[in-house]
Amino acid sequence: SDNSDITLDTTPANLTDTVIISDNDVATVSISANDDAASETATDNGQFTVTLTKASDTDTVISYSIGGSATGTDDYAALTGSVTILANQLTATIDVNGMVDDALLEGDETVELTLTGSDNSDITLNATPANLIITDNDVATVSISANDPMASETATDNGQFTVTLTKASDTDTVISYSIGGSADGTDDYTALTGSVTILANQLAATIDVSGMVDDALLEGN
Repeated sequence: SDNSDITLDTTPANLTDTVIISDNDVATVSISANDDAASETATDNGQFTVTLTKASDTDTVISYSIGGSATGTDDYAALTGSVTILANQLTATIDVNGMVDDALLEGDETVELTLTGSDNSDITLNATPANLIITDNDVATVSISANDPMASETATDNGQFTVTLTKASDTDTVISYSIGGSADGTDDYTALTGSVTILANQLAATIDVSGMVDDALLEGN
């Protein structure tokens, strides 16, 4: 001190103290799909961006939930469920890659991410989810064959067709068909419906030609 009448306290703890300057800044974090179109092609990936409205002076860990019709591991490389925005940065990206090019016919699938938490209590979550679409690249051909082409008017001697896909679908597939020939439904056999369903994940379905009518009429095959 510049005053000789003032003596410093000899207790060290009484010579120092602390004033805390509270930060009054808050931020919001949100997520968006900046590359929202991917496909089963290995190089056609997708990407989400997590964004802070204000940067933090420490690394910020943001957690998120994973939804949508696509499945990690089955359709793309599994995601971790969290991303770190580095100190003094506003954004971090989440890559959706490792696309699985399966042989299954399936509709376009989605990956949906929703922010669920932060390790910084000054950050408010925007819980609006973000989505990207993984487009299926598979196509298939359907054909029909008579795997039991010989039937007769004997009640137990039926015929059968098989409808076959070159690739299975992940949903039931209804195939329609027309009915021709010289034999007549009801008069010669049980009338057919005109459609057959190949069940999900199956390659084939059969159409039975049964209920043969043993009439007393002389007629050709």
